[in-house]
Amino acid sequence: MKLVKLAGLSATLLSLLFVNAAKADDEYTEAFPLVFLEVNTKSADTYLQYHGKALTKVGTGVYEEYRWGGTSCGLRVLAAEEVLMLQGALDNPNVKVAMRYQDGQGQSKCIVGFSLVRKGYSE
Repeated sequence: MKLVKLAGLSATLLSLLFVNAAKADDEYTEAFPLVFLEVNTKSADTYLQYHGKALTKVGTGVYEEYRWGGTSCGLRVLAAEEVLMLQGALDNPNVKVAMRYQDGQGQSKCIVGFSLVRKGYSE
């Protein structure tokens, strides 16, 4: 009887640990130029892996990749309007993007939000 209670308690503690590990805090980046935007359609081979990705240029020859959707990022998806905002930033060299992300599967950084910042603006 005590063994059953102990097993139930252990299972409860483990489930709490997994819930806390899965709940990640948002990370914020500085504002960098957006240099690449990829959107996968449902018929794309890579759609199951990720629905899209964006690259920011953080230094000379150094880029950071951010993804949304698919197995890389699960339910962290962008709406069509949000993708259009990123496209606008890509088309405008005077706008930088500050990404808000959470860690995804493997090394993936998953977009959970972003800020568009006009070049030269500082708080």
